[in-house]
Amino acid sequence: MAEARVDTLLTGQNLVTFSSGVSDQEKNDILDCLNYTEMRADRKFDRQHAWKRWIERYQAGLFNSGFKLGGVLESNVIRIQHRRELPEVVRSSIQSTGSPHLGVQGRSALEAMLRSSQVQSFFEDWFSTVRAEAFQVVPCRKASNGQIEVMVCGLNMLVETATKAWLTAPRLTMEIHVNGGSYLYDKKAFEPYREKVQSTLERYSRLYFDSLMSVKPAMPST
Repeated sequence: MAEARVDTLLTGQNLVTFSSGVSDQEKNDILDCLNYTEMRADRKFDRQHAWKRWIERYQAGLFNSGFKLGGVLESNVIRIQHRRELPEVVRSSIQSTGSPHLGVQGRSALEAMLRSSQVQSFFEDWFSTVRAEAFQVVPCRKASNGQIEVMVCGLNMLVETATKAWLTAPRLTMEIHVNGGSYLYDKKAFEPYREKVQSTLERYSRLYFDSLMSVKPAMPST
């Protein structure tokens, strides 16, 4: 049987998908907490230079906000030759935790994102400039008991240049570091943390807005 239609959103560095049956309140709670933990991790570590510590801090933020740890996504390093292989990396990594439906959900979301002309241009530029990037694929699926499984598949990606052979172009390889885990969201368990998460997000938003307003335009030269 085909998997039901899912809602997909890109928020911060999180590509999030929700299966059918997840209420608006539940979606808002999960999205708020993902943004909250991302900003908290950003304040502690630079994800470009200390990604493993960053993704561990990111996941700790979920655990410390009432999400229950359900399982660990095995850390792995995978090398691919083309961006079209990336969705299968996500699917197989998630499926290894015993979550085939979430694996398919994550792969489908990433495939849709990679079909975007903007993202295709990004990857073409990325493959030509040897650089690093990190983001999270987060499929969420409601179980029959009402709990929602939130799978964090963190990806830290670096394009490498292989040794150039005589009279041949260098071969580019994308090295992908995978890390993450499975978490359970429960509305009642999150209730004591909701106000703190929302107020922190509002404070960060005000600070960001104030910083934009405080930047004065440069005076024209005479």
